[in-house]
Amino acid sequence: VDSVLLESLSARIQVLDPGTFDAQAVANIINGFARLGVTDRPLLFFLAKVVLEMDESMLVEHNCRHVGSIMNAFAKLRTSHTQLFRHLAKHSAEYLRRILRSSNGQVESDENKRFLVDGGAQATALMMHAMAMLNDVQTDLAEVVLDSYVRSDSSIFQAQSVANIAWSVAVLELARSDVDEWIRACLGSHVGAMNQASLTQTHQYILHSALSLSRLEETRGTWALLGKSRPQQDMMSSSFTTSRLQNEVAQHLRGMGFEVVEEHLDKNSGYLVDIWIPSLGLAVEVDGPSHYSWDEAR
Repeated sequence: VDSVLLESLSARIQVLDPGTFDAQAVANIINGFARLGVTDRPLLFFLAKVVLEMDESMLVEHNCRHVGSIMNAFAKLRTSHTQLFRHLAKHSAEYLRRILRSSNGQVESDENKRFLVDGGAQATALMMHAMAMLNDVQTDLAEVVLDSYVRSDSSIFQAQSVANIAWSVAVLELARSDVDEWIRACLGSHVGAMNQASLTQTHQYILHSALSLSRLEETRGTWALLGKSRPQQDMMSSSFTTSRLQNEVAQHLRGMGFEVVEEHLDKNSGYLVDIWIPSLGLAVEVDGPSHYSWDEAR
């Protein structure tokens, strides 16, 4: 990374007339810096100000793709901006609500399907994931996005999107029976294509569902489904690496006198627990939202 070049580009961008930017330009700039791992806060807040001056017609162009991309970039850079998220959420929710109203009560309307197929599925999944990463739930947006999902066919979504949506629902504690049924239907179609990271996210959602919706019987069936996937079978027989934070937590627990088992694999459920304390029957998960940062390039 050429830091001098990036500083020069940032300075030049910040003296431009805000009216020269559209949503795509802002998304491209922020994501470029995010992929380089460079958090330029003055630039981010300048571009946030630019976006705050945009109206709905500019933001929802191409089925909200740029909104999802902007929110995701802020999340990848661990930069919260509640005013920006509120602005983006307001216009995106209004746009999506009009699409759902136009369906006239149809469960799977052509308008909603076109929106999701033509970039809307990816865009809204990015929005959900960004809110979860920053723990900044915009309730109105989240609810209307979920309304759109439950009226759609699971085949529209990719495996990674399903895993990220499921994880986001768990993190944001959006417990809805209809969403739970939709996610489980998606798992039936996509679990075979999920990698280890996606399966771990899905595991966390299933635990959330079992606890918040008391769906223990359904959960047993879903565990069995996940356990048959190739990545899950690989996890059952492979070695694991641990994070520095996890090692520190385990060491601290040992210092408190507890017996600690790291990377404990429950063979009944197939769930891999970061830390297991046998004497308490207690599982500890260490990885936070940054462990699941979504790279749009993948």
